[in-house]
Amino acid sequence: MTARKVSYAQNAEDVRVWRAFSGSGPGLTYVDVGANEPRHLSITASLHDLGWRGLLIEADPSLAAELRVHRPGGPAVECAAAAGPGELTFFRVPGAGLGTLDEATQALDRILDEQHAGDVHFMSIDVEGAEAVVLQGLSLDRHRPWVLCVEAVLPGTSTPSHAEWEPGILGRGYAYVTFDGVNRWYVADEHADLAAQVAV
Repeated sequence: MTARKVSYAQNAEDVRVWRAFSGSGPGLTYVDVGANEPRHLSITASLHDLGWRGLLIEADPSLAAELRVHRPGGPAVECAAAAGPGELTFFRVPGAGLGTLDEATQALDRILDEQHAGDVHFMSIDVEGAEAVVLQGLSLDRHRPWVLCVEAVLPGTSTPSHAEWEPGILGRGYAYVTFDGVNRWYVADEHADLAAQVAV
């Protein structure tokens, strides 16, 4: 029996992922940086329902606890991904699912190493304006998500925010595929065959 597909995402991002990987077998893996709530507006909740294995990274302790309860089977790392290890202050906006850095941090490469992430088929980075900081800790060398989705507007606006960090992605063997109004999508050069389905 095939799992029913239900989209939870704000902008149908999960539908793009379904299309891109529709011909793939089992064993698919996602990484959700800034995972937020277990289901509401989640890009990866439907992937979890479809049997994907996932790694959730969430700095907000309350949201991380909810993820552990409602998204079993994959680790929920309570940490802010950044350029490297350190401590910052994390400011929560209660009841809004929003926050801004600073709290305990770790480079995304190191988090992926420690969690034995292996092949990452899809990665989402949605950290309310701190995408550049997260991407500083992701070399795109040891870990090369096949499809990468990065929030590319300033929080609560339609103002583009990708100019600072996009060259680092394009310079590491990724092609820009599309902008969906909120996120910019990239595909690793070695998986260029996925680009057409991601772009639709």
